[in-house]
Amino acid sequence: MTMLRTDHLTQRFGGLIAVNDVSFSIGEHEIVSLIGPNGAGKTTLFNVIAGTYVPASGRVEFRGDDITGLSAAAVANKGIVRTFQITSLFPGITVLESLVIARHRMLKSSLFQVLLNTPSVRREEKENRERCVEILGLLGLDKKQDKLSGNLPYGEQRLLEIGIALAAEPQLLLLDEPAAGLNETETRELMVLIKRLRDAGITIFLVEHDMSLVMGISDRIIVLANGIRIAEGLPAEIRANPEVIRAYLGNDILVPCAQEEGKENDA
Repeated sequence: MTMLRTDHLTQRFGGLIAVNDVSFSIGEHEIVSLIGPNGAGKTTLFNVIAGTYVPASGRVEFRGDDITGLSAAAVANKGIVRTFQITSLFPGITVLESLVIARHRMLKSSLFQVLLNTPSVRREEKENRERCVEILGLLGLDKKQDKLSGNLPYGEQRLLEIGIALAAEPQLLLLDEPAAGLNETETRELMVLIKRLRDAGITIFLVEHDMSLVMGISDRIIVLANGIRIAEGLPAEIRANPEVIRAYLGNDILVPCAQEEGKENDA
C-alpha cells in the first residue's frame, strides 16, 4: 500500500529550481533512501514533504490525502515527523523530559482538565512518561534518562533526536543525514536501529551521504541530481547505474561500495 506519493513536485528559489518535476512513491514499511551529490535538492525535497516549504507546483499525498502546502505542525499531526542534519536539542533539560515535551501533540486532556489536575490527566501523563521510557529503552538511552541532553556524547545526542521524533508516534519518519558525525561503530548501531524501527511498523525515508549505510539498509534508493530524479531502484541497480556514476563523477562516494562488491566477487 502506498504511504507517500509526490506528483510532479517542483520548488523554486527565485530563478533557481531546487526540485524539478519529481515524482515517486513510498510503500508502507519500506526503508527508502534519497541520495545525490551536494546541492542535488535532497533537503529541499524533505522540507517540502514536511511542510517547511510550500512547493511551486505539484502535489504531496499521504495515505491518499492531499497534504500539499500544509504547515509543518499539520503534517506532523498527519503522522509525518522529521529529524534534521544539525542536532537541535534543548541542552538544559533531561533526556526523558525531551521526549515528554515532544509528546505534547498526543495529549487528549483539555486545558481545563490540566488546570484541575484531574485523575484522567494524571493517568495520561503517567502513560506518556512510560511510553517515553520505552522509546529510550529502544534507543539504549533508558539508563541516561535523568542526564541533561546537552551532556550526552554526540552520537547519543543524534539518537536522542531520533527518540524525540519517535515520541510523536510517526507513521512516516524522515531522517535527514542521521549518520552525520557518527563513527563506524555508531553507524552500524544506527543501521540496526533503523531496521528495528521498520520492523516495528514505521516507514523510513532518509537522506544520507554514508553509502555503506544506504546500501546496507535500503529497500529502494532514489537519486537526485540538479533537482531531477535521475534513477530509482534496488541498491545493486543504483550502484551499477551509469547515470548515477556520472552524477557522482569526481566524487568517491560510490567507489567504496563498488570496491567491496568486487572483493565479494573475487572471493
